Amino acid sequence: MVITKLLINEGDAVREGQVLAVLDSYTGQEAMVARLEAELGNAEAEYRRNEDLYKKNFVSVSERDTWKTRVEVARANLKQAEAELDFSVVRSPMDGQVLAVHARPGERVGPDGIAELGRTDQMYAVAEVYETDIGKVRLGQRASVSSPVFSGALQGTVERIGMKIGKRDVLDVDPAADADARVVEVHIQLDDSQPVRGLTYLQVEVRIHL
Repeated sequence: MVITKLLINEGDAVREGQVLAVLDSYTGQEAMVARLEAELGNAEAEYRRNEDLYKKNFVSVSERDTWKTRVEVARANLKQAEAELDFSVVRSPMDGQVLAVHARPGERVGPDGIAELGRTDQMYAVAEVYETDIGKVRLGQRASVSSPVFSGALQGTVERIGMKIGKRDVLDVDPAADADARVVEVHIQLDDSQPVRGLTYLQVEVRIHL
């Protein structure tokens, strides 16, 4: 699949069902739909004409039913073509924001897809807590989130505690910190997402109030 039109940019707000991109198969499918619409119109006109003739005993029931069948076939063909035309456009599966664009017009769609979307109406901070400290963390505990990028501290609540232990994804600014330390991810739901709606993947410091 090759993109012919890209209708979004990074940072754009999108609505569920909004067209994000048009693929190269669209033009051919659009022409197919137009042709089948014409064929259905002709078949319906012939069926109506034969229905009138049948009522006047000028054609047999089999002749009339032949055109009725042709109308049904034409309608089914058109429905299938319309479905395939819809597959030629890419729509947003949800309300959200464009976080990243992975493919541009003229490019083939790769394994990363066309774009990355996210819901930014409710933002979360993900804290990496040392496995030795995770036993102190409880659902519902309050937390503060800070960063040099925004002023003050955002407040939030521990909503989810990870179920597995892994290596750290975020490097510590302290050169003496253990890069191979084992941690558990803790998700903090922010009380107010507005200040950081456009700051997805921002590195922050989280303090959980035990």
